[in-house]
Amino acid sequence: MINKLIFLTFYMFSAATEDTRIKVFDFNEGNIYNIDLVSNFKTKIILDAEEQIKKIVFGNGHGIDLYREVSKNEIHLNPLYVGINTNLIIETTLREYMFSVQSIENPGKRDEQVTYVVRFKYIK
Repeated sequence: MINKLIFLTFYMFSAATEDTRIKVFDFNEGNIYNIDLVSNFKTKIILDAEEQIKKIVFGNGHGIDLYREVSKNEIHLNPLYVGINTNLIIETTLREYMFSVQSIENPGKRDEQVTYVVRFKYIK
């Protein structure tokens, strides 16, 4: 009984602290990952620490500020206006990532749709 109570308490705490603005995807090279951006909000994409980014390509990157530190495994995106709809491909030393990127209107206090951080889980 005590074990069930401990598990239930842990599960409730985990569910309550999960933030929908942080997207965690299971990496699969065949997948295309959807990201909703909002102007004046930066979105960080974090890749595996063992990777180095070789190339970043947008279908149409006009209207998206891109920031990347040299030798890092992360990039930052900031759309400059609403209505951007394009794709993004990131090639690294280990993998290729494909994204569908949209910029949406700021939802205000209900910002569950906004993507603040994108992370991946990898099967090793």
